[in-house]
Amino acid sequence: MATHFNGISALATAGSAAATFSRILPYGGTPIRDQLQKEGRLRGDLTHPDYVFLDARLNDYHRLLSQTVRPWRHGEGLSYQLEPTRPRLVPNLDVVRQAAPRHRQP
Repeated sequence: MATHFNGISALATAGSAAATFSRILPYGGTPIRDQLQKEGRLRGDLTHPDYVFLDARLNDYHRLLSQTVRPWRHGEGLSYQLEPTRPRLVPNLDVVRQAAPRHRQP
């Protein structure tokens, strides 16, 4: 998992991709849904499938993380509010990106 996180971190830091947060959805007819149902971890309903993690701490972590990033994911964050002003704030953004050193893995 650390390897995956480091890769995602490098992409997001370099600006070539956004780091987003989500988890697998247990849609009907999928093996993951069947497994979660068998384990008694399936929650939600047909239109809002959900589940609980094996480690209860992850349930709390996911809830807090979701609350934290929700405004950003739904276009309510500060970066979305400032987007119309970006050309005036950073008129030569391409020049800045070319001059900035890229993040490199050790």
